[in-house]
Amino acid sequence: MRLRITYLFAMPDRSATWGLTWHHLLVVDPLLKIRSSLKRLSGSHRNDPSLCASEKDLLSPDHNLHIYTTKREDPADMYPGTGEPQKNRVIPGSVIHLLWGMVLLTIPFCALIVFIPLEIYRFYGNFLEVGVALICMISCLYAYRAWSERIIIVLAAFAFGEYALSNTFWYLYSIVLGRQNVFFTISELGFIGFMLFFIVAFRIEFPQKPRPVSSRIVMGSLFLFIALLVLGISGVTLNTALFIFRLLILTLFMDGALDHGVDQHPLLWPGICLWSSASILDGLRDTVVITYAERVGAIPFTANHLTAYDLLSIVGPLFILSFLLIQLGIFRYINSQKN
Repeated sequence: MRLRITYLFAMPDRSATWGLTWHHLLVVDPLLKIRSSLKRLSGSHRNDPSLCASEKDLLSPDHNLHIYTTKREDPADMYPGTGEPQKNRVIPGSVIHLLWGMVLLTIPFCALIVFIPLEIYRFYGNFLEVGVALICMISCLYAYRAWSERIIIVLAAFAFGEYALSNTFWYLYSIVLGRQNVFFTISELGFIGFMLFFIVAFRIEFPQKPRPVSSRIVMGSLFLFIALLVLGISGVTLNTALFIFRLLILTLFMDGALDHGVDQHPLLWPGICLWSSASILDGLRDTVVITYAERVGAIPFTANHLTAYDLLSIVGPLFILSFLLIQLGIFRYINSQKN
């Protein structure tokens, strides 16, 4: 279509027969081009009186030169998300300040677990966890639409969105069956999917960097230590197997982040580490701590006489803080690339 329009405006002598109509574009123009191509192949097009002026113009070297030297659109402009991003704007400071305000509000919420009833704390904790994940998802989608077309923003939006859905399912399921019976549910696939989205994002967005072998040994040793500890305390159960599988994906998640230099980015790396720590605590709560919760009894300094299992409900606010730090880290990275 664009080539046809360029041709019309390049013609020195336009006639009403070649008006820009759907009839000419879809019927007459293709037939004339086929006819002209046949004449070109036979070599008889220059002196053929049956050719109209527009066909001779189409076959002239000057016109062909004009067509092929016309500036083409950049593929990055035609297909957003490929090549160099089309939009290159800085994330507004008001958005950054809003996210930091949410961080400051989340920190004191962590301490409220010892002051308010546990069920109320869990309800508001899960409500805020889902709400903040959705806010992060919406902010990523809007940032991609308005400010930058980095692919990491889209993958982060998917990660936050599916985590919000998974956590909603998990909380409603826990109300029906009880918290001790919901560790192995479809929601676990959502929590694992959160890490998979970011593993892909790290591979696409950040170049791979050289890394000492010792760090890989430390990462593998830590995985084996935690896995053997859980197996030794809780035995071989369904919850234990699922936790070790989650721990394996988590190790790949952290290893991929280190491979691509995510630890060099302020806020993003602390957010990744906080999310990973909260995920490990959540898994230990439902495998190791639940086994000895009754033996330990209530923790004396808490006003609600919380057990160790109850006290680990603090992982909800830790997830919230990790979401905000990851979001702030992504926006900081985008602004640093533009500067």
